[in-house]
Amino acid sequence: MESLWFKEAKYKTRRFVMGKKSIATLRAKAKTCEYNPMDKEMEFCGMVEAIKESVEKINSDYLRNVEGDKGLSAIRGQLYPMAPLVLFSKAEIFAFTSWLTFGLEDLDFGWGKPIWVGAMGGVGPAFRELIIFTKSNGVNAIEAWVTLKEKEMAVLEDDPEFLAFAAKNPCILIS
Repeated sequence: MESLWFKEAKYKTRRFVMGKKSIATLRAKAKTCEYNPMDKEMEFCGMVEAIKESVEKINSDYLRNVEGDKGLSAIRGQLYPMAPLVLFSKAEIFAFTSWLTFGLEDLDFGWGKPIWVGAMGGVGPAFRELIIFTKSNGVNAIEAWVTLKEKEMAVLEDDPEFLAFAAKNPCILIS
């Protein structure tokens, strides 16, 4: 089971910013695509549908099941059936988390509110294939902090389709 969480490799974290127009375009594209669950390859539409279905499952009943002393065993019970699939198919797992509504930009530890909030720190196997969404300071945009294997990051950083929606580490706007 440890191999699910700790895959040794060299990882890189990069910041990409998606503006209001890019986000609107992606949302429109997601609403108009057709999803066929029988397809072997999961393209954009399939990923959108799978994420949507997963998010819909997180309701008050689900949260009640995963809180308290029995929470860890409830989560473990959900993960263990997936372990053979992941272990034997060598599937890649990507984790997404949104910090958009945490209000991090409004925290004041005594020296004023931060001028910018981002994700940082050492990148290791516990944080691989992780995407963190944060608010972009002062502009109507979303930052995506993406951690991938170095080779995969090199491909993403040069992917014209991806870069049509996201800017690579643009200047931080300070107002």
